[in-house]
Amino acid sequence: MPRIVLVVLTVIAAGCAGTAQPATAPSISPSPTASPTATTSHAIVSGDVLQVRAAAGSTVTVRVREQLARVPAPSDAVLVTKGVKGDLLLHPDGSFASGSQIVVDLTVLQSDQSLRDDFVKRTTLQTNRYPSATFTPKKITGLPAPLLAASGEWKTTLVGDLQIKSVTKEISWDATVTRAAGAVTATATTSFKFEDFGMQPPTAASVLSVVDLIKLQVDFIGSVG
Repeated sequence: MPRIVLVVLTVIAAGCAGTAQPATAPSISPSPTASPTATTSHAIVSGDVLQVRAAAGSTVTVRVREQLARVPAPSDAVLVTKGVKGDLLLHPDGSFASGSQIVVDLTVLQSDQSLRDDFVKRTTLQTNRYPSATFTPKKITGLPAPLLAASGEWKTTLVGDLQIKSVTKEISWDATVTRAAGAVTATATTSFKFEDFGMQPPTAASVLSVVDLIKLQVDFIGSVG
């Protein structure tokens, strides 16, 4: 075979071998450190918190059993305040975020008797020194997960710190929570003795006796932020 032809064939063969090389090159497995890092952070961001703000119409009702001198049978003294404000900030797991607190204005408590109202605010609650009560929630059980994902009604137990005058105690509430579009409503009830918060049952000439038990009911109307 002529030398020039042999040279040409050799060059062509080398070129073919060069183009085939990538197809036969072994694959290289990526290093474990090169793989994307999975997102495992549980840091809370603003979108993780459901803000429920107390809206107009929220009320706190106080009931105390009393026996009046002019009434043949015991009855409830009922005082109501509509001075309710504050926010409930809830994580998806039902825990409360920092800043959750409800403040109740005690100076506007009102019953069907102004003399009773004045006595309770002046003597029992001392609203001139302690004009408000506060509730700081700690936990709530009985809500669905993820939290309030759909409309519905749930029986729950709410636990938190209630402050009246200068005394703070942990209180448990039985509550019914309802979620509808754009709103959360709840009715919560609890009870405790006067002495639990450093108070004495009211006394007056027109009052024969007062049961040492305060019943609280909160009717909460909240707007979802």
